[in-house]
Amino acid sequence: MDIVRQIQASYDGLSRTQKRIADYLIANADEACFLSLKAFAQRVDATEVTVINFTHRIGLDGFTELKKELRGHVRSLLSPSDKLRRAFQLSEGMTVQPNDCIENEMQILRDTFRGIRQEDLFRAVSMLEGSPKIYVVGYDSSVPVAQFMLIRLRYLGLDAEPLSFGDYSHMMLELSRCDPKALFVLISFPIHFPMMKALATVARQKGLSLLAIVSEGTSEAAEVADLALRCDTSDVVFYNSITSAISLVNLLCTLFASRHQAKLLDVRNAVQATAQAMDQALGRPQGLEPGREVCESVPLPM
Repeated sequence: MDIVRQIQASYDGLSRTQKRIADYLIANADEACFLSLKAFAQRVDATEVTVINFTHRIGLDGFTELKKELRGHVRSLLSPSDKLRRAFQLSEGMTVQPNDCIENEMQILRDTFRGIRQEDLFRAVSMLEGSPKIYVVGYDSSVPVAQFMLIRLRYLGLDAEPLSFGDYSHMMLELSRCDPKALFVLISFPIHFPMMKALATVARQKGLSLLAIVSEGTSEAAEVADLALRCDTSDVVFYNSITSAISLVNLLCTLFASRHQAKLLDVRNAVQATAQAMDQALGRPQGLEPGREVCESVPLPM
């Protein structure tokens, strides 16, 4: 049930103070979802304990879950431009403190990993393991996440290639000739992006494997993917934070590395030998460590 409807359903059984909290939440969900417990308690003129008791009264585990539900409610109502406009309206007369941003970043990490099952993490790693070719696709704010994933996958010795909606002909060429066992990783934060949905649909029609990394809410890419991992991307001002998605990608690659230590050593040795040959061809002075910069990018076996 939507959090606002949940509050309204419990309203008649609330105390006077709890009704004041409920009234504030219903009218100001887009502001309340970014407040700390202390700031929220001050805003509704109640103690922190009273606020926590209120969350239990409406069937939640605590203030953290209340904020998560509120963020989901707000995201379901506002478009990206609406949310950004509303955020700047809220900032008038308010100062966003560093601790507010830090708390939000830490909270979205906690919420993301609480919502992902360990078996799904290992399933995602297995999808990476079983693919001779991995295509990574991002759009808008998810592009940096896609680029980071490409760097990690390549350092792990995997054949990974980016696909960009800005180079449509290349995307269509690769989609038409790719290995039937190829994996498409779709990283999509703008949850309603027709091109991502179309790509996912065509890839599915071709029988290709799909791993989706998406924000919370309904995502067309997630609907047709073999596995969808959802990230909390809420931000104090902007429409999306990439913190949790970057952390998730790093975790997946770390799990992969821990299961392929011998392969990592082979990759590192091969890169070092190639870098040394390149250094010699460039006539680098003796006494320097050949290829050190390149090799340090490749993780050591654990």
